[in-house]
Amino acid sequence: MGAGAVGMGVLFALKARGVHDVLVVEPSPVRRAAAELHGAHVGDPRTADVVEEVMVRTRGRGVDAAFECSGSPEALNAALRSVAARAPVVMVALYSGPVAIDAATLRLAELALLGCEAYPDGVFERVIASMDAGHYPTGGWLDRIPLGDTLAGLRDVRDRRRVKVLVDVASDGGTGAGSGGVH
Repeated sequence: MGAGAVGMGVLFALKARGVHDVLVVEPSPVRRAAAELHGAHVGDPRTADVVEEVMVRTRGRGVDAAFECSGSPEALNAALRSVAARAPVVMVALYSGPVAIDAATLRLAELALLGCEAYPDGVFERVIASMDAGHYPTGGWLDRIPLGDTLAGLRDVRDRRRVKVLVDVASDGGTGAGSGGVH
């Protein structure tokens, strides 16, 4: 759930480990396009019932695992209803407050709801090795922007017009390094 920078990272990590049948659910057309470009099947929660779509795709079984990367309580609950019995749902996203979940769904399907925080030993080395092996392509989701466009770029990310920006501090885009409210 979610195709922001974290969701894209999860997609690349899954693909690096041989998982190629990945469904990414994302309301932003820009982010859906990025996930699709990198081999994911995509769904729009604004136009389709995500749980119903998953159940049709899996013949009623549910997916093997779900990663909630959006920070949306609705997405977390859809993830809980979309997984197969005894499957894990991993909460990777940060939430702005308490989130209500259907405990009966969790208990009756014997699901494992896992939180993810910080970084275990060796994770950076594994990610860097995967990047070096070409498993984390940047095309279609990571935009390099000049320093002078930082605020506009961050607004684009916040408003889901971009997935992620990389600020090039060596370039001011001809606008002057201090423009755009950066001081």
